[in-house]
Amino acid sequence: MSERVLTFDEFREGLARTFQVPLESLRDDTNFLEDLAFDSLRMLQLGMVFEELDVEMPEEMAWGIQTVGEAYAYYTTAAQADSTPSEQASGAHPAS
Repeated sequence: MSERVLTFDEFREGLARTFQVPLESLRDDTNFLEDLAFDSLRMLQLGMVFEELDVEMPEEMAWGIQTVGEAYAYYTTAAQADSTPSEQASGAHPAS
């Protein structure tokens, strides 16, 4: 798991690099299928983007994600869920 959760802009930058699309075309409501004309190969690549971020995503889940905002929400939810147990295992405790 990466050390910290990416910001939305950092996430968008990664998508723009991976898919070679203009950064400004990746808004919260940008639809992968309708706005970016993603095909099945591109949707599988989306799953690989999550793997690179150490977030597991079943193949079929990629098809359930429609927009850049939904992709980011999935990423942040999964990344935060994955980081909680490791923080507890490392002995990190809130200050008393």
